[in-house]
Amino acid sequence: MILSDRHIRSAQNAEQGGVKIEPFIDKLVQPASYDLRVGNQAASSAGKKVIDVEKAGFVEIKPGDFVIVITAEFLALDAQHVGRFGLTSSYARKGLIATVGTQIDPGFNGRLTVGLTNFSNKSIVLPHEDTFLTAEFHRLARPVEAVYSGPYQNRDKLSSEDIKLVMEREYMSQTEMMRTLEALVLSVKGLERTINWHLPMMGIIMAVGIATIIFLAKFL
Repeated sequence: MILSDRHIRSAQNAEQGGVKIEPFIDKLVQPASYDLRVGNQAASSAGKKVIDVEKAGFVEIKPGDFVIVITAEFLALDAQHVGRFGLTSSYARKGLIATVGTQIDPGFNGRLTVGLTNFSNKSIVLPHEDTFLTAEFHRLARPVEAVYSGPYQNRDKLSSEDIKLVMEREYMSQTEMMRTLEALVLSVKGLERTINWHLPMMGIIMAVGIATIIFLAKFL
């Protein structure tokens, strides 16, 4: 069952439990989700630095840049709830792609660390505490046997491992990004020509999927 706005609000009650959001801001509650905001820390592969977002006021993501951003909200899920999140449509339409897993496991406690890549040809600005993710929460039929206990448990800020990953990431310039996208288009067209058009449409879908995987593996 996906939690509705009423369930999300009632879950903040200590007696109800299930999904806790801190700080909880009622206007961020959507009909069946909750909007998450840009937190105080980020790191950029283009700038090779950690950004104090609260002090700077924003994060600038250049074309081809990969950044990690921590959410302003601290989430706590019990053993019977799981979450899923994604970019808000406003940022997705601008060309941002989230390059991390979308699941929030049962038992998770902490701020989300989200990787973002700018696939557009213009810089994209994330203002501090602007809503950039939307999270929905599901109540499971029964509690899980083993809750999340991974490296991001109780994470309140970017870790040294997160920062190192970004610092070592090779920045892809706008020119390189456009060339790679053009090569992807040509690869897809080449694969399509090799497909027997009497085969089911699934063959084309598989070809496009393979080309996409090759593209992502090259620079993500």
